[in-house]
Parts: sequence; structure tokens; C-alpha cells
Amino acid sequence: MRVLGLFLLLLMLLGTVMAQEEPDFCRFYTYAEATKLAREYPDRVLLLYFRSNHCPYCAQMETFVLGDPEVTEQLARCFVVGTVTLEKAPELFKRHGVRGTPFFLFLRYDPARKTWVELGRVFGSMPRSTFLDKLRAVCDGRSER
Repeated sequence: MRVLGLFLLLLMLLGTVMAQEEPDFCRFYTYAEATKLAREYPDRVLLLYFRSNHCPYCAQMETFVLGDPEVTEQLARCFVVGTVTLEKAPELFKRHGVRGTPFFLFLRYDPARKTWVELGRVFGSMPRSTFLDKLRAVCDGRSER
């Protein structure tokens, strides 16, 4: 009985430690999850990727650019990425002034003012090297308007 109690305590402690692990910044989160994480990690930029299920240019970006290992590495280094799909959340497109896809919006949370600061926005499909240049510019503090 005592061994079972110790085992259960160990499991609870292990669960607590695992719950406190750092998030997986290689992952694309939902809008709600991404905004929450970006508030918790204000040193990271929130990158919102606005897409549509029927957009061939979004499919092109996802296949040839967003899936690229170098792009993934850059995203994991500086960003929290959130995905917003037109068919699921058209109100978020309106709120952020997004009129087409693919669209990328770069934001940083300012905890002192408790508001989001826009760092840049990029519309359209582009080559991997162009997208990497844009990501690096935002990471380095250069605007991408």
C-alpha cells in the first residue's frame, strides 16, 4: 500500500513538472492559444498566419515555404505562430483588416500598455528566401510594413 502511495505521488510530481515545460514554438497554435502564449513570452513576436482552405497560394506557402526546415527554425527562434482560417473565424479577418490570403501579421504584446503593437504585415505567396528575409527583419527589430 505504501509503495502504491509513493508511486502515485511520483506520478503527480512528474505531471506537474511536465506541465511546466516550455511550449513547443515549432507548432502552429490557434489564435487563442497563440495570443495567450505571446503574452506569457513577451520577448517573442506573435505571427498570425491568415489562410483559407480554398486558397491555392496558401497551399503553396504551406508546402514550399512554411514546411521548410530553415523557416521552421527561424519561426521557433523568435515567434509564436497562430493560424487563423477564414472559414472558421471570418470575424478575426475583419478585426485585423485582412482582405486576402495568405496574409501574415506581426504583433508584439506591450505588457506596460496591455496592448498589441503591430510590427508589420505581409500579403501574398512568396519564395522561401523572401519570407526568411522578412522573418529575420522582424526578429532583428526592422519593420516589415
